Order: sequence, then C-alpha cells, then structure tokens
Amino acid sequence: MLVAALALLTVPQGKVEPDVVYRKVGDVELKMDIYRPAESAAPTPAVIVIHGGAWIEGKRQDMAGFGTELAKRGVFATTVQYRLATPDDKAPKRNYWPAMIDDVQSSVRYVRAHAKEFNIDPKRVGAVGLSAGAQLAMLLGTTDTRDTKTDFYPKESSRVSAVVEFAGPTNMEQDIPEPLVFLYKAVMGDEKAKVAEQIRSMSPILFVDKKTAPMFILHGTADTTVPVIHGRNMDEALKAKGIPHEAVFVEGAGHGLEKPEAVAALFRSLDWLRDQLKK
Repeated sequence: MLVAALALLTVPQGKVEPDVVYRKVGDVELKMDIYRPAESAAPTPAVIVIHGGAWIEGKRQDMAGFGTELAKRGVFATTVQYRLATPDDKAPKRNYWPAMIDDVQSSVRYVRAHAKEFNIDPKRVGAVGLSAGAQLAMLLGTTDTRDTKTDFYPKESSRVSAVVEFAGPTNMEQDIPEPLVFLYKAVMGDEKAKVAEQIRSMSPILFVDKKTAPMFILHGTADTTVPVIHGRNMDEALKAKGIPHEAVFVEGAGHGLEKPEAVAALFRSLDWLRDQLKK
C-alpha cells in the first residue's frame, strides 16, 4: 500500500524534529513530528500530514514517508497526532467526534502561529491525508475555525490552501459499507439515527463552496472500505463549484492503493501540492 511504499524511502533531506508538543488537552499531550526542508532564505510552504485508521487507530509515524518526500520538495511538513476513539467499551477514555477535527485544526493554527520560528509562509499551508486522515484533510480545505470560541490561537485560520486526499470518505451520511456501521457509535458515541448533526459535520462534501481549497483526489475503483463513489462524488462537487482539482481513479485498486499506477500518482500528487502552494 502507499504507506508501505513510502516507508522504503531513504532518510529525509533536511532536519527531523520528533515529539514536538503542539497542544495539551487535559492530561493528553498532542505531538507532531516536524520535517524541515533544506535551509531556505525565504519562507517555505507548510503541509499538515494526517494518518488514517478509521479514527480509532493509527499513529503519526505511519506517515513519515510523506514528511520525507515533502521536505525533499522544499516544503515544511509535520505529521500530527490526534485523539482517537476506540470501539472497546472497557477503554478508560473515549474521544468522540469532534475531538479529531478539533485537534488537526489546532495543529494548523499552531503552525501558523509559529510561522516565523518555522520559517514558513502562513498563507501557504496545505494538508495531506490517507483514509480517515483524508477526511480530516478535506475538512481543513472546506471549513474554518477563525474567530470561533476556541481559546487556542483563535485568530489563526485552520483552513488550508490545498489538499491531497487518498481514499477518504466524503459523505458520512451515505455509502458507508455495512461492516463499518459500528464506527458511528464508536466515533460519535451513539447510533447513526441519533447523531445526524455529528455525521453532517464529518462530511466534507457537504461544505464544498467557492472558498474550497484546490484538491487532488486519489481513489481505487475496487475499494471496499471506502467505496470509490466517495471520490467520484467529490470530483463532481468540485467541478460544480469550479474548484481547481485533479482526480485519479485507479482501476482495480483497493483501499490500500496497492497498484503501481497509484504509487506513481501519489508522487505526482505531492508535486501538484508543492506547485499549488507556490502560487
């Protein structure tokens, strides 16, 4: 799959700074790993990299290869931790939606607030995500938290300028395979019929408008975890609003995007993201 392919890459060019605490929620320290590009006199673009795992598992280190590749392209990248839900009723602590989006939005605001320290341009921030991480990345490109009641850098925008999404769910109200219906309760704390508003807030396609960030969509046509209709519908929604984007649907590829054509498209998507953030 894509993550496995990137894991085989060499050590990143530039500097890696692990375990940077970007926010503390209660007794939980949320961390990011920073991948700095080679030294630059001018501020560079920045990208938030978000792991997958159905909002119940996964870790930021899974996305190290993406940090590597973005740093090679002259982009400041950070792989971020966010609070996870769990389907285990015995778990001592459950983190229900919207904890996940709150955290990744906070990571964007943190990076912007530290633009001078990181030598980044706060107007050129993008996001990359895989699966559930792609859903979060798309929400960063379709929604904002500026001037809300948050007390965490409230004047900084959490909206990004470009998004790359790999096999992400775009509409949680429909087209969710039956084996994954348990996630509604696991992630949102109740049965689907009782959490309609939360489900809507998890659906980036419902927020597509003229302000939506340019987007690169990569999805396999044989994906049985997140059916390709999610990517195709987002493609159509972006077209309808005139949002610049690219959509690549890899014939026969599953959720792991294991086909060589998908890996080639991945590298192209990172070039696309770099170029979008240079505009």
